[in-house]
Amino acid sequence: MIDEKARLQEHFIRFLSKIKCFKPCFLFLLVVLSLSISFHFLSEFLPDVKQFLAASLSNPWGVITSIFIHENISHLISNMRVMVMFTLFFVFSNIHIDEEDIRRRASFFVAVAVFAAIFSNVLWIIIRPDVLTIGASGVVYSTIGITFGFSMINFTRYSINLPTIKRTWKLLPKKDRAVFFISYVVNALIFLCTLFFALLFTPEFLSKGPKVNVFVHGISFYTSLLLCVISSILMLRQ
Repeated sequence: MIDEKARLQEHFIRFLSKIKCFKPCFLFLLVVLSLSISFHFLSEFLPDVKQFLAASLSNPWGVITSIFIHENISHLISNMRVMVMFTLFFVFSNIHIDEEDIRRRASFFVAVAVFAAIFSNVLWIIIRPDVLTIGASGVVYSTIGITFGFSMINFTRYSINLPTIKRTWKLLPKKDRAVFFISYVVNALIFLCTLFFALLFTPEFLSKGPKVNVFVHGISFYTSLLLCVISSILMLRQ
């Protein structure tokens, strides 16, 4: 009984240690949430703030600041809800890997989310210099692309190694069996559900609608996904 309790404590401490490795993701989420909420309330008193911080040819700084400006409260809540959800999906789909790899992927998550959002805004300004763009949608779709990309990679690796895992399944401790099963299911669900929705319900996936910039959504998603795949290929060659 004492040994079992000690093992549970050890597993819990290891779990907390892994959660801490995702610190860059949580900090990034907190920054986006805080600035978005702050700028929203500021724009209620100073309406010109939105136009000043929006992305446009006359506001080059807007490729960054527009991320934190939203059309209205529903736009803000929608973006933040999806960002929180996919950040948590990213955490739980990668919790099974080594801590060093978690730190690397967490830093990648933040860097690529920012880059893809800015890159999509820059392209939009080049294509439509006369149209303002605002919102964290670029960052949101970047997080979706990164989470989808790594879940695809994790699911594929598990599936490729499945015959080997089956042969050694009986030799694995119950704890390792549970970790493998949960990780496999989580990554499979995220990968297959996102793929299904993106392919069969593309307009809904890109949130097509009035005043919605599906161009920024698509570019952010595919840029982050592509960088995710390239990064994983380069890691395999090392």
